[in-house]
Amino acid sequence: MLFLQFSEEFPPDGKLNAEEEEESIEEEMPPTEQASFRHEESDSKDTCQAAKAIAPTKYQTQTVVKKAWTDAEKQAINRHLDIFTRTMKLPGKRECEACQLKESVLAERPWRPITYFIYNRIQKCKRMNK
Repeated sequence: MLFLQFSEEFPPDGKLNAEEEEESIEEEMPPTEQASFRHEESDSKDTCQAAKAIAPTKYQTQTVVKKAWTDAEKQAINRHLDIFTRTMKLPGKRECEACQLKESVLAERPWRPITYFIYNRIQKCKRMNK
């Protein structure tokens, strides 16, 4: 929203020519509003191209390094969480963290990949039974 402040700069009759009016408005507006004000006056093609160039990307990609499961990690998961594979249910956070506390091999992994490991095992069993 634009608010004009009256000061002694205005002529006594209260009329300004177009250039003086634009300068006074731009002086009182913050830099972000000044930029958008200037774009409104320009051609629509220029505005669209400028907006595309300035607009940030909507999504940012994140690279994830995939770490392979070692045999020791697989055996540790099978020892403690094999019941979930047999019952075709996923372990929760508590069960995965309890397994991590008991097995030092799994201490470096977060609990979610352990759950994903069990999920993939269940999906593998379902495919084999079809």
